[in-house]
Amino acid sequence: MRQEDEFGCGAACIALVCGVSYREAVDTLGIDKAISRGFYGRELQSGLLSFGKSYEFKFLKPRLRKMIYEPGTIVFIRRSKRYPVGHYLLRTNQGWADSWINMQRCSDVRQSTAGLRKRLPGRAQYALFPRSLHKS
Repeated sequence: MRQEDEFGCGAACIALVCGVSYREAVDTLGIDKAISRGFYGRELQSGLLSFGKSYEFKFLKPRLRKMIYEPGTIVFIRRSKRYPVGHYLLRTNQGWADSWINMQRCSDVRQSTAGLRKRLPGRAQYALFPRSLHKS
């Protein structure tokens, strides 16, 4: 799922997980955040719940790191030179779904393309785990 707004990567992940359009996800989460600052993990957790998906938000401590590879997990990679505001990706059976895979070559979100990555393009800072995958 391609993101259509500058800070819409989290919304694109929700759209993929919930089987809704990108616009439906943004309408639920808030267009103002999709174009101005992006979404915090707890906001995505609430958005997922509004579509009937129960997720748990966790900062990634060493014991949780290996769990991010379970399909359905949404991770936020920390801010870096390549990703100045960070970036959300969704783990699928085929790899990491990236809503703006050509970001490094194309800075215009209107020309963004989505794709799959074999590896995360940065260090995961926190994750949203489907409830059935994570036991507190």
